[in-house]
Amino acid sequence: MRQLGARWFRDPDHKIRAGWKIRNGDPDTPLLFVGWPAGGGVWTINTNISQSAQKGLGRIDNAFTMDERCEMIEQLGGIFYADPKDCPHLDLDGSREGDDGKGY
Repeated sequence: MRQLGARWFRDPDHKIRAGWKIRNGDPDTPLLFVGWPAGGGVWTINTNISQSAQKGLGRIDNAFTMDERCEMIEQLGGIFYADPKDCPHLDLDGSREGDDGKGY
């Protein structure tokens, strides 16, 4: 799940508050779009609700396949990391849990 940008919340109340922000459209709520191409590496776009709406990033979620998702992320200005461990937005091994409070 971490590979797809799943968020970890130590405190269940924090999860509830984060969900509330998304549902109520808090423009500063962070969003992470992630794509894993078959050839390796990872594509990401780290943004917030406001920027996502302005750039039309919601269409990334309409991709039928992971490769299509990666193509969309690339076309919309995403960043490619050949080694996923180099991506500062993913906490693949859980070592950064709670570092910044964002919980990616």
